[in-house]
Amino acid sequence: MVSAFRNALDTLAQRIGLFDVVLPFLLVFAIVFAALEKSKVFGTSKIEGYEYTKKNLNAIVALARAFFVVASSKFVALITNFSAQASLIILFSVVFLMTAGLFFSDGNFFQNIEKYKGFWVWAIFTILVLIFLGALGWLGPVFGFITTHWQDSYVAALILLAIILGALFFITHSPNPTKKVKNKKEDE
Repeated sequence: MVSAFRNALDTLAQRIGLFDVVLPFLLVFAIVFAALEKSKVFGTSKIEGYEYTKKNLNAIVALARAFFVVASSKFVALITNFSAQASLIILFSVVFLMTAGLFFSDGNFFQNIEKYKGFWVWAIFTILVLIFLGALGWLGPVFGFITTHWQDSYVAALILLAIILGALFFITHSPNPTKKVKNKKEDE
């Protein structure tokens, strides 16, 4: 059974072009306008002693850029794909931080960690990366390529190189001791 919200989204998407026109237009307009406001490319105006950016020029340029982008279906497809993947990256980061937070009550994730906590954090991080790559559809082709060509010299060389680099890191890595710095006020 289709809900009323799903019907409303379908109507917005098909008749108004919410995902193909409106949202990409708003995204490009907002990003270009913010960049122009921040960079002050068109200069500023002084009004009653205060300095203001030229919002009218910034808005016109951002509006024109947004219309140019929406006019090209290839740009819209690129923005849609990129935005979806960026959203997955943000979601991945939040899930990783929530998971790592389970092991660290003080919120200080990577300083003064005990060995078992660090191991579990990195294990969970690796699992989340694999899940993320699988969701993007990248893990299957890479894993398939490695399993079909693992006997080829370049794939074997890459695997051997990864093992050597991992062993070198494990052998040479030593935690840096933290130094306590006294305040000058305490010494006086």
